[in-house]
Amino acid sequence: MNPKHASIKVGKRAWHHVVRLTRGVATLNVVPASSLSKRQFLRTFDLPQVSELVKRGNLTGAQQVLLQHYQRRTAPAWPSFPERFTDAAELSTTKLLRRAKDLVEHCFGRERIWLGKKIDWQHNPTPDPRARWTREVHRHRWVAILAIAYERTGDDEYARAFVDLILDWIRANPLPPQKSEENVAWTLMGVGIRSLFWAAAFGAFYRSSAFTDEAKFIMLRSIYDHAQFLFRFKTHHNHVLRESIGLAVLAIYFPEFKQAPSWRQTALTRLAHELTEHVNEDGTSVEMSTGYQWLVVEEFQAVRTLLKEHDLTLPGIEIDSWMIKLYAALAYVLRPGSVWPRLDDGFIYNDTLQLKKLAAAGYELNRPDFVYIAHQGAHGEAPEYTSVALSNAGLYVMRSDWSDAARYLLFDAGQFSGYHGHEDKLGIEVFAYRKAFIVDPGCDSYNVKDPYRVYFASSRAHSTAMIAGKSQVRRWYRSNLDPKRQTQAQGRWITDPAFDYAEGAYQDGYGSYEFKAPRNPKIITNVSHTRRVLFVKPDYWLIIDELQSTAERHNYEIIFNLAPDIKIERISEYCMGLYAEDNSARLYLMTAGSNPYDIYSIRGSTEPIQGWYAGDMREGRVPTTTVVCHIKDVDSTILTTLLYPCRGEAKVDLQVQNVSQGSGLAYQVTFNNRIDYLLLSRDRKFKTFGPCSSDASIAGFRAHANEEPFELFSWRLNIPEQPA
Repeated sequence: MNPKHASIKVGKRAWHHVVRLTRGVATLNVVPASSLSKRQFLRTFDLPQVSELVKRGNLTGAQQVLLQHYQRRTAPAWPSFPERFTDAAELSTTKLLRRAKDLVEHCFGRERIWLGKKIDWQHNPTPDPRARWTREVHRHRWVAILAIAYERTGDDEYARAFVDLILDWIRANPLPPQKSEENVAWTLMGVGIRSLFWAAAFGAFYRSSAFTDEAKFIMLRSIYDHAQFLFRFKTHHNHVLRESIGLAVLAIYFPEFKQAPSWRQTALTRLAHELTEHVNEDGTSVEMSTGYQWLVVEEFQAVRTLLKEHDLTLPGIEIDSWMIKLYAALAYVLRPGSVWPRLDDGFIYNDTLQLKKLAAAGYELNRPDFVYIAHQGAHGEAPEYTSVALSNAGLYVMRSDWSDAARYLLFDAGQFSGYHGHEDKLGIEVFAYRKAFIVDPGCDSYNVKDPYRVYFASSRAHSTAMIAGKSQVRRWYRSNLDPKRQTQAQGRWITDPAFDYAEGAYQDGYGSYEFKAPRNPKIITNVSHTRRVLFVKPDYWLIIDELQSTAERHNYEIIFNLAPDIKIERISEYCMGLYAEDNSARLYLMTAGSNPYDIYSIRGSTEPIQGWYAGDMREGRVPTTTVVCHIKDVDSTILTTLLYPCRGEAKVDLQVQNVSQGSGLAYQVTFNNRIDYLLLSRDRKFKTFGPCSSDASIAGFRAHANEEPFELFSWRLNIPEQPA
């Protein structure tokens, strides 16, 4: 018999087994509670009195007993509104009531968008094709405004508004049979967040006369729908965290449902899985954005709190050890001045608030180094290390000390970080003497049709290399949009009391950047970019960029994007002075190349878009300066950049030195009446450079005026001997 045409019979027991095995697969429909009769719905509760009355056919009595149960229930106590999603409790009464009045009048959001006398829940007042404003309305954070206004005033107007809005929303947005992230009312993360607010609101309004028995019963039906939807379906990465926490909260605070134990177990199992699969061994999220690292930390902090409050655990997980790693990844990338870098879609709206969270975590998890970092040394204990490697993420921090005047460089040699990733591999940030000099420009918007969204995600906006005006295009490879947990180091890292060294490479191609790969994209695949960063502690960095083409000649651009308040002064043909407006600090940027090149700056250009800074999406973009080193029509080239920070003016010089009796790169750096001789090599021969000799892979010597050089450092890499 042809299997394609075979007849298959499935018995009832076998069919139930198939349903259990395939639970969570989007092809199975979810049965909405509204389609259940009152008898059927009351049977979903595990309350003996209710069950007995249903058996007798007294459905009205069963409903009354059910609602009276919630009226009398003391454990579990109703949850508060999640602080990570709403600031309602912190608002002054005047501001709170103003927002509550807006909601009574059907005006939503900080923009006070009126959705009509008969609310249009699908209205999108923005040009964003993803309708994020509308999705936010469906997350129901606004119910906290009404609930706290009701709590402070006792005015049933706010309770009536809550009931009217919720019932209208339930009527207008029925449970879909299957998941679809295009359904703005039922995105899974939105359902997870909404569940947190509904659980708190159900308790907050329960005793109001405006919250009628029928309204409570309708809302309970929808709560059941929310839990079943989250139980049946899920997405991935940071979204599934919020989905699972929402499911756990419904299971914990509505334990009367017979399905609650299954909901809870599924939620906790998913959270345990995400913790071990979403977080690298070094504590970084696989999405490797500072903003989304905080999201993951805050969600798991909420999980930790929920578990402790209800004496629960994650299956097979000791959560505190994971929390320490998650917080450490944030603590150790913090810039001097207590500001986090805005890597990838790395928006952070309030650094001060996040510092308070880091300090609280330090006390709670017994990590005095977190306390020290969060309080800028005023409390706690200094970290054991200054420079650190988050090697699974490929993030390397070179830091002189932990003061707010420290010299700091962040180097990104990691993999692409998924949907929130930017084309920034081998990019750097530089901070010194309380000033940001070279920075990641941040995130302008999520609207992929906005050309500035494209710019801020492209290599053009980052301090890395471009080829023939083309950007890195890792986003075009489908596998990069679903990053996996890393166990191996990305790039190379060496740290020593006298120096730090990091190295990374990019060879995944360059193209005319768009968010979605065009059909038959033209990608330059014959070029590799290797960047080496050497920090001679605590004074300066060498950035060595090697670009190699295997097939043709190209124009290359090495880009340095500056902070908006940094000015530039042309010191010489190949040297620029970068200085703060108050002239309190400077960074000398001096270059030396193996081929002729030009160095120039661009600020606030629109054709092409270049020289802009966004920071966070709420701040709005502002013009900034981009320094470009442009090398024309070569196959391969090396450009070396000296970054020398200081408090005032200084005389610095960078010269390339010949290497004899072996191969390698050697430099002479002059500053403050000192001369450093530096060597980077991949052979083990005894080499001579300037007045110095060494067989090391990384070596540094220093000479003061009229004195013989002495060794600063030497390091021998475990690299096989290269053939002659």
